[in-house]
Amino acid sequence: MKYLFLISTVILFLLLSCEDVNVQTEYSGKGTIKSGTDTFFISADDSRNFLPKNLSDEYKINELRVEFRGNIEKNDQGPPNMEVIELTYIKKI
Repeated sequence: MKYLFLISTVILFLLLSCEDVNVQTEYSGKGTIKSGTDTFFISADDSRNFLPKNLSDEYKINELRVEFRGNIEKNDQGPPNMEVIELTYIKKI
C-alpha cells in the first residue's frame, strides 16, 4: 500500500510538472505587412512582429495596412524577435 501511494504521488507530480510545448495565445490588433528576404510578416502597431503561417497571396503587399487576429504559437526555432501566428481573421484597412 505504501508503494502504491508513492508511485501515485510520483506519477501525479510528473503529470503536473510537464510543460505544454504547443502553447497558443490569442492576439488581435492592427499592423503593416512587410516583406522580408523571401517571406512576409506583420509589424503590429504595438511593435511586435508576427510571421503568419497562413497569409494568403492577396495580402502579400508590402506596406499594406491590416487588422488581424490569430493564435500565437510557441516557436523556439523561428527568427529572433518574430512570433509565429496562425491567422483566424485579416482585413485590409
